[in-house]
Parts: sequence; structure tokens; C-alpha cells
Amino acid sequence: MNTFEPWVLDWVNEQRRKGAKGLEVKYLNSNYYVYRSTSYWDKNLRKVRKKSAYIGRLDRERGLIQSSQKYRSNVYPKSVKTYGDAMLLNIALNDLIPLLKENFDFWKDIYALALVRIYGYVPLKRARLRWEKLHNPFNINPNLEPKHLSEILKII
Repeated sequence: MNTFEPWVLDWVNEQRRKGAKGLEVKYLNSNYYVYRSTSYWDKNLRKVRKKSAYIGRLDRERGLIQSSQKYRSNVYPKSVKTYGDAMLLNIALNDLIPLLKENFDFWKDIYALALVRIYGYVPLKRARLRWEKLHNPFNINPNLEPKHLSEILKII
């Protein structure tokens, strides 16, 4: 059993006098952390389980320092695009665009599928995901739905 410093016990007793219930203090890494603990009935396990939520850290001088945010990462995923080889392919297939525009109303879809398939076999249902990873210098927005692509391949 942890023996807390007197100032921690005084703080807990003061909170109890104020009417706070379910406070739990833990001592970890030379710091005191405060949690709000409750219990609930777990239907699957058929027993009472404990549920704790982090409130903040206790400091001798400042008292409770509440957590300003939930533990969320400040790193947000960015879209990563393939640039070098995508630009090389776009330059290589640049002469193909006028021919596709001349002969097909859905030239954007054919062009996008051709670029995607150059990288290797990609199932039609994954063509959009692969296209979104490629740099798009012409800012075209092709329809890469699998059913649509299947119809296009039948026509071609």
C-alpha cells in the first residue's frame, strides 16, 4: 500500500469535504496523478469492473493541475503523393492525351487507369486509392468507380 505525503492526504480530504466522490490518487514516476474512478456492471463478464478517467496532476504548490487536453497526438497524417515517377509517366504519356480527348468522352478515366496500371496490377476496386497517391499535374478528376471502369474496359 502506498503511503502518501501529508499534503496529498490533506488535498484529498479537502476534496471529500467539498463533496467530490470517486477521486483516486496514484503515485507514478515521482508524481501524483488524480483519476475519477467509477464502477460499472460488465454484462459480458458478469462482474463489476472499474473505469478510471484521468483528471490531472497534483503539485505541492499549485494543487491540481488539470489536463488541458486528452492524450491526442499533435501529428496529423498528411497525404503523401508519389511525385518523381508520376511526373515522368505524365511526361511520357503526354502525347496520348490529345488522342484520348479526340476519341473518347471519358478520356480522363482511361488516362488515370493507364497510369495506375503502369505501376503494376491493381484491382479495379483499388484503382482510386492508387490514383490518389499519384501526383496529378493536370488536376483531372476521373471517375474510378469499379463498375464504371469495367464498362470502359468492355468498350475499349
